[in-house]
Amino acid sequence: MRFGLLSGLGPRLDGFSAALTSRGHPAPTHLTYEQFIADPESLKDILERVDILRIDSPGGGYDIWKCFADYVDLPTTGYEKQHGQIYTQAPFVQGTYQAIKSASDMAATQDVTCMVDPEAVKCFMDKQAAHELCSGTITMPERLPSISSWADLDRTMNAKGLTRVFMKLRYGSAASGVIAIETKGSRLRLWTSVERVKGASGAFLFNSLKIRKYLDDDARRLIDQVAMMGVHTERWIPKLRIDNKPCDLRLVVVGGEPVHRVVRCSGTPLTNLHLGNERMSAEAMREILSETVWAEILDMGKRAGALFPKHLCIGIDIAVHKETRNPYLLEINAFGDHLNRVYYDGLDPYEYQIRYLETKFA
Repeated sequence: MRFGLLSGLGPRLDGFSAALTSRGHPAPTHLTYEQFIADPESLKDILERVDILRIDSPGGGYDIWKCFADYVDLPTTGYEKQHGQIYTQAPFVQGTYQAIKSASDMAATQDVTCMVDPEAVKCFMDKQAAHELCSGTITMPERLPSISSWADLDRTMNAKGLTRVFMKLRYGSAASGVIAIETKGSRLRLWTSVERVKGASGAFLFNSLKIRKYLDDDARRLIDQVAMMGVHTERWIPKLRIDNKPCDLRLVVVGGEPVHRVVRCSGTPLTNLHLGNERMSAEAMREILSETVWAEILDMGKRAGALFPKHLCIGIDIAVHKETRNPYLLEINAFGDHLNRVYYDGLDPYEYQIRYLETKFA
């Protein structure tokens, strides 16, 4: 099979290319988002020479953010290129969707199969939209009303009798802007990978690989600043513990079937693996859950995969309540298949998708 690939540079490109060659196919004909936006005809040329178009994450950082902002005609005033800075979300979200929609439409015009559904990407990049879509049929944490400041959040938590919530950038990914918030009387503490850096012209927010703890007034200031960017807030689900560490499950769903899975454990409330947290075999979780709960987890994967059947692969995050053992769907990731050293039926997530397509088009 001949693949075209629209994606950023880096390990995702390298991993998918290696998977193709390991299965006996030629390496993909690759195009970055920047190249596609600068010259859409370059993708048309590629589509004339391939059978399948794979679209992957554009990556992150200032350059692609600025490229998308220019593409959808949104201003970038007040922002400079600084490694790890958290920028306003609209350019990235709108630019990603518009580029993927355009590429998918071009593939359809040239009768090339596209592995991605632009509407799935649009929905899953928006935590509020994904919650509204899924919560009617899949158990998810309770979503709180919209807030724009710590004062809003404090009032809402008091009204609902909550002392612990998670606040996330509405359009964020990879733990960017995620804050685990806990109150005890007048005291406030939070855990986050966001670093708040004060400069001559104000305070700026940066993504960090280090999980930080903020207390009281420092915590309130951080919540205020993140909340102004647009957030999704939900009830904190106390997670199942393994070796006395809270953990959750990343489940990869291909063609509507749950396949690859990995348990993520952390000494803090944030479990993302790229933050240096511990990975475990899913068997470590399965062994302490009933067959009924495990079957419900897999069924969650099937129901999530059925939401957009034209979108080949998703990655979903599931937490199991440490006391009730009820599973909750936390996130759906449109590009959630980048897992190192995780195998199903002897294949990594990229190899498995390629084998799925080999069978489908045989």
